[in-house]
Amino acid sequence: MKKYIITSIALLTLSLLFVQNAEAQCAMCKATAEQSDVVGLNLGIFVLFFMPYLIVSTIGFLWWKNRIKDVDEPNKGLSSIKKEQLN
Repeated sequence: MKKYIITSIALLTLSLLFVQNAEAQCAMCKATAEQSDVVGLNLGIFVLFFMPYLIVSTIGFLWWKNRIKDVDEPNKGLSSIKKEQLN
């Protein structure tokens, strides 16, 4: 666990060292926003907003489903060890 934390902190530090300044809007977004029809821009914002939540919720659901399987069979691995020790 300690190795995981140290690796995470190192990666975060390295990523912050190489941050570059970015403009607020790309040329395509600015051109779309200046037009009267901004449906495409709104759809793009919605997709960019929705996808991270979809990915995180999918990972969370799969994690939850696997946890339920582990709870249904709590000592599956230990039961075979105990039987061997008794014999």
